[in-house]
Amino acid sequence: MRRVVVTGLGAVTPLGNSAPETWRAALAGESGIDWIRAFDAGDYPVRVAAEVKDFDPTGVASPKEQRKLDRNVLMALAAGKEAVESAGLNGFDPQSRPARPARTRSARRPS
Repeated sequence: MRRVVVTGLGAVTPLGNSAPETWRAALAGESGIDWIRAFDAGDYPVRVAAEVKDFDPTGVASPKEQRKLDRNVLMALAAGKEAVESAGLNGFDPQSRPARPARTRSARRPS
């Protein structure tokens, strides 16, 4: 039997932009589904979606990097940063130890 250790959590979801916000909203039975705000959905038959709202990537990437990276990548970086902080790995140097697996999930509309 293999053991699994969860060292930190990070989340950017339609329910909240952090793990605690997401957990609170889930426990309260809130829904992340709302009217689409990211673009004008007036010409589409479906006008609701589970979008990430009010996401600010300022803390994870410079303005130049923000222009280069897709929004889903910025959200993954934010969740990863939160997970590292949650784990208490501040100052951790990944080059000093073997790589550890990480899991990310993303859903994105086709371009």
